[in-house]
Amino acid sequence: MVACALLCGVRSVRGGVRWAHGQGASTLAALEVPDGDPGQSPMTTTLTRTLARVGADALDAAAGAFVQAHAADPLAGIVGDPPVLQLAADGKTVRGARDEAGLQLHLLGVYQVDPGVMLAQRAMRHKPHETLHFTAALDLIADITGAIVTADALHTAADHAHYLYRRGAFGFFPVKENRATLFVRLDALDWDETTNAQVTVVRTEENNSGRHEIRTVRVQPLADDQVNFPYATQALLVERYTTGRGDGKLHADAEIGVTTAPVEAADATTLAHCVRGQWAIEAQRFVRDVTFGEDACRTAPEACPARSLPSAAWRSASPTSLTLRMARSFVFIECLPGFRAGCVPSRSAGPGWCPRRSV
Repeated sequence: MVACALLCGVRSVRGGVRWAHGQGASTLAALEVPDGDPGQSPMTTTLTRTLARVGADALDAAAGAFVQAHAADPLAGIVGDPPVLQLAADGKTVRGARDEAGLQLHLLGVYQVDPGVMLAQRAMRHKPHETLHFTAALDLIADITGAIVTADALHTAADHAHYLYRRGAFGFFPVKENRATLFVRLDALDWDETTNAQVTVVRTEENNSGRHEIRTVRVQPLADDQVNFPYATQALLVERYTTGRGDGKLHADAEIGVTTAPVEAADATTLAHCVRGQWAIEAQRFVRDVTFGEDACRTAPEACPARSLPSAAWRSASPTSLTLRMARSFVFIECLPGFRAGCVPSRSAGPGWCPRRSV
């Protein structure tokens, strides 16, 4: 009941109770309310105490398992080659909530870029601990064989590369000054395709939201022990030229990266898509903060465990916009155990219920 109320725009426990009272008997029966009677739905105090007793990490794991079970595409690979599985790892700070010590809640999530679902996430006490939770977050996903895991430069660590190798996955990491020796070696490579025949160039150009961007990705293979990073097989140079940011100027930036994926598993075109796909998790963070009001929630982290409700699985069930899907919340209810045809909730959302972490 709480999950459906959240997906309909509710942002408070009291609003969730009011939302339940506005539903029909068939919907409430599908949500396991006895006899579909609104009078037998939980009271605000009962619901609050129940949510406070739920283990946040256990709920995270359960929601992640739910999403993983519904994210698989049974038709993948039947027509043509199966799509490359890209997992984007990134951390997030929930700005509104603080614990008794005044510390903010930090989350490390693992996002499946296609179809766009958060598969797993873990809470952290401090943002610098993000690298320590990288492997623990991926451990929540049963099988990552063949996946390309992308992350920011904070995770460009040898231990992460060794972990992914043991699990049969590949890493794709940007390299910055935090890995000075590796950065210098990659920067010293010959990136000119006219003088280095091994360099493959992928160029894209797009207009989006008033911005014009030209992106050039150069990829070249690496010999064994050519750089001081375990299992490194290819190096990348990404150049972006952007106009239309409102200042009338041309903005240029470049980024160097390294991947442990061989060319047979990820060619230059695939890696160029992965560069772009890493930003998808940032868009999902925006949805959680703006649409579901996660940053506005001031409930203490330990008192609000309903932070991992599986909205991402419901999100992937429909190709329409998120706002329209919120109005058509029956798409998610169809995934619930015990659902019966005709169990369509009303569109009344009421005041919102505040999630802590909505996957």
